[in-house]
Amino acid sequence: MKVRKRLIPMVLIIALLCTSVVIAGDSFSTAVDLTWTTYVDENGNSHKAHLAYALSNMTNLYEFQFFKVDIDEPGAYSIYLSGVQTGGVDAFTSLPCDIDMGVYKSASASDSVGVSWAGSTTPELVRFEVSENDLGTYYISTRSCSQPPENAQFKIVLVRGDVDMFTEGARYRDYNLRSWYCRHNANDTTGYLVTTGTPYSFGNKHSLQFIAEQNELAYVNATQPLNAWSKYAAYTTTAKLRRPGLFMAELQANGDLASQFYGVDCSGFIQRCAETSLTDGVYRYKISRESPLGENGSGSHGAFGSGAYDISTTLANLKTGDIVTKPGHVIMISRASTDDLGYCWAMGAQADGQNTGGRKVQEFIIAEKYGNQITSLDIYALRQ
Repeated sequence: MKVRKRLIPMVLIIALLCTSVVIAGDSFSTAVDLTWTTYVDENGNSHKAHLAYALSNMTNLYEFQFFKVDIDEPGAYSIYLSGVQTGGVDAFTSLPCDIDMGVYKSASASDSVGVSWAGSTTPELVRFEVSENDLGTYYISTRSCSQPPENAQFKIVLVRGDVDMFTEGARYRDYNLRSWYCRHNANDTTGYLVTTGTPYSFGNKHSLQFIAEQNELAYVNATQPLNAWSKYAAYTTTAKLRRPGLFMAELQANGDLASQFYGVDCSGFIQRCAETSLTDGVYRYKISRESPLGENGSGSHGAFGSGAYDISTTLANLKTGDIVTKPGHVIMISRASTDDLGYCWAMGAQADGQNTGGRKVQEFIIAEKYGNQITSLDIYALRQ
């Protein structure tokens, strides 16, 4: 019994050490600035987009690191702490060790707006609202609660809007586990090699995990060397091997072809991003709750821009996770600028050709992609 009495307080102390990110206010004097994304226009003027980030490295157990960021526009913000993996299906999905995070609206540990201690290597997420009266410098504390391995790098990403949607979009954008061949058109049998990004495929709404699996199967079963799209094995009722990148004309001619291809189309990409965003385990967005997508793309929904799953918004309120539509196409705001819609960054599954890197998920400046069409674009926020 004596041993048990001594162990209980020690367990409690360890638990508190590993779930507390409260620190002395003067510790914030060492805080490092997050870097805001900027876009420089043709006149040399710089425009801030609402995504800030930092990269760092943990070395010791119970090590604190501090960051800060100046927030000059009100709105809903979210901040994400994860590892620095890129290119695979596990990007943004784990930390190098257990790291907790706290966010404060002044250089005071008592002025907390949110803390996150998910445990183990699970990424940390804090959402918070900033009013007109609360604009200013915000502080972030991070603390390792398990021994970091060598080169334990981590990243912080802050956005005005939904950081979950940004990180999921970035996973589709950066996928590079296996290169694949993209066609110029439905009659193209040669195509061209794409090394980064996931295939645009009309009518498909596949998860990144499913795309990665099908991409590997397509490579393994292709005629080697795989140096042309025609080398992919054709779909059969027994092998059921899919190929990347279905064209709209092909699906319109044969509705069964969607099951013979893999990838994601523009609306499917938006919904996949929306489905990663949860609050207390519940989907944040109406479309995710009412018509969730299966792993292989099952499920359906009405068109974005129709009002069923979105609501009109304004440039002043634009944020990450909002959508931009034009007839027949939809993209997602990834880094919002309230200066001009053209200065925003967006992600989307693009049906463009080789001149823009392929028919794949991309991130781009709206002015550079749709410069002469900006006045015809509509902006919406997803309904919650």
